[in-house]
Amino acid sequence: MNKGVSSAKEQIALDALRLKSRHNRNAQVAHTKGHGNIPSIVMFVHDPAECMYISRSLLTNGGFEPGLVGSIGKAMARRPHERFLDIGANIGTFALQVASAGYETVAIEPMGYNTELLAASRDLLGLSRNLTLFKSAVAAHPAAEPLCVISHEKHGNQGNGQLAPMNECRKASSAERTTADGGGASAPKSKRTARGAAHIETEVVRVSTVDELLAIADATRPHAADPCFAAAKIDVEGFELQALLGAR
Repeated sequence: MNKGVSSAKEQIALDALRLKSRHNRNAQVAHTKGHGNIPSIVMFVHDPAECMYISRSLLTNGGFEPGLVGSIGKAMARRPHERFLDIGANIGTFALQVASAGYETVAIEPMGYNTELLAASRDLLGLSRNLTLFKSAVAAHPAAEPLCVISHEKHGNQGNGQLAPMNECRKASSAERTTADGGGASAPKSKRTARGAAHIETEVVRVSTVDELLAIADATRPHAADPCFAAAKIDVEGFELQALLGAR
């Protein structure tokens, strides 16, 4: 078995994820520690070489920002019939743990690199009933056309990306092709340059508002629940105000 895998079920799920993955052929399994009313869980994480903060911490320490996880758990315990909202959910460190405690959770994350793992972890844990996942960026207003997310691997944190206009993504991809080819603009994009320079990932994403996504969640939830949120976490790389302006 791979390091971190503790059962045949986990190994089978990990092998299946890697086989069909578009983004995470080197995904790994992490086991988190429990915090009060938040239980320990098993979840898929990125290759720690690509995600030196969140995934590496989950693999080596069994958690990421455990104090915040505990605080969210306390807030949920005070209002157990309300929901948890995770904007910029990344691979689901918070959303998966809160949902595993039995609380209804809504997670919003634009990057396929992250949502692929979050969705696979949700399926492994059997949380499809109480964890709703939206693959979308959020802003003050819905975008008439898709925008893109740019992620730079050079910081060892490829799972964090910034929203940008499409022309900026085209410029970033073109600049990388030129660098990889030593100046030739027509060269195909490579994973890394010969000297190991930073790889730039770009991805086209939809842009909605929080309110728009919550309206969909409310219309499709399989069971009744309080429409309020006992706690929310937001981490969208400096776009927090724009995201909140779309959450009335």
